[in-house]
Amino acid sequence: MTRYLSARGLHAALIATMLCVSPLAGRAAAISGELDLQSGGISLSSTGIDFTNVSSTGIFSGLNGTAITTADLTSGAPANPTFITFDAAPAFSIASLTVSPGVFSAANCGAAPAPGQTCTPPGSPLNLVNNSYINGSPSGVTASFTVQGTFLSPTGAPTPITGVYTLQFADTNYQTLLATLAAGGTVNTTYSAEFLSSATSGDRLRFGGTVGVSASTLDFSAKAIIGSAGSGFTVANTSTGTFSALAGTSGTAVDLFGPPVGAVNIPNFLTFAANPLLDGALQFIAPGAFSPVQCLDPPVTGSGQSCTLPGSPWSFTNVAGGSIASFDVAGFFDDFSDSAPYNGLFSIQFAGLTYQQVFALIQSGGSVAGIYSASFDAATPIPSVPEPASVWLLTLALAALVVVAQRRRRRVRASIR
Repeated sequence: MTRYLSARGLHAALIATMLCVSPLAGRAAAISGELDLQSGGISLSSTGIDFTNVSSTGIFSGLNGTAITTADLTSGAPANPTFITFDAAPAFSIASLTVSPGVFSAANCGAAPAPGQTCTPPGSPLNLVNNSYINGSPSGVTASFTVQGTFLSPTGAPTPITGVYTLQFADTNYQTLLATLAAGGTVNTTYSAEFLSSATSGDRLRFGGTVGVSASTLDFSAKAIIGSAGSGFTVANTSTGTFSALAGTSGTAVDLFGPPVGAVNIPNFLTFAANPLLDGALQFIAPGAFSPVQCLDPPVTGSGQSCTLPGSPWSFTNVAGGSIASFDVAGFFDDFSDSAPYNGLFSIQFAGLTYQQVFALIQSGGSVAGIYSASFDAATPIPSVPEPASVWLLTLALAALVVVAQRRRRRVRASIR
């Protein structure tokens, strides 16, 4: 009897050991939610993508790092004498005069979702693009619109100014987005914007913030920041789940050389100053969503021309006032207690430049800089694999259980005899 009780005690101890080494024991909350980035600087060159500091220029150069306030844009009433005001320069403002109509047709707005589709709903200023699909799942939607206005200052005559905005919605398609808006819903995300006061002066205003999109209104956040957040990005307050606690903090992204299309291995592509244990690994860069057919066509601003160069991750479109670009990525977030895969996309705009001009600048050895915004959707957590030490302890525990079971069978046989 004593030996039998000892065996039961060992059995219980082994079970307790197994529970202690289980990867689920004491685990932090699963990684989930959406990560939205704003005020990130980016430079495109022949060598790849450089995440770097990007400032406003010309008459706006002294305002870098300060805040602006943007009034909401409502359908049918775009005119606003104080559409944008500057906290650090109250005498300056941008008056919105018109919002340009979207450049695409409505033909594919109700079509079954597919990569590379474009859509402008009737009467809408939005240019919607279904970006690449990764493993059969959409990386997301890029949206853009253009504002025509006037820059007002106390030292000079009113100057015409054009602003191009991009925003993005991760892990969805524009058909789902339009259905949400039609049902009276609002979707929140980050945006980036670039205003050009004249094609010759180089006065560029670059800023980024957050926006809520409904069927009738673009609801801009109270404040946006001029210029990029140093060489990194700012986590936006539209982030959800795991990432909501990081809102307002900064992070950095690793430069991409080439960049290649397909599988990559960059374990710390995204890092976060407020949570050093969390990182976003990059595993895949998707090919661009468009064909190369229109890449060499003569530029037509506002035409909706689209282009992806062979072997490139970039999806370019010519819109009113300039061009927009996006690229799509996939990987996983990890914080040493959990992992979750993500699909994500970056969107950038270039006021006053067609994508043909962007290509020409890069091919001549130059670079083109802009402010980007980005969104990443973290999916269901990947099942964790025990660490080697845990596997060894678990194996030892199972082996001990086998020994205990064999001893019990021998005792039963001996008692029968």
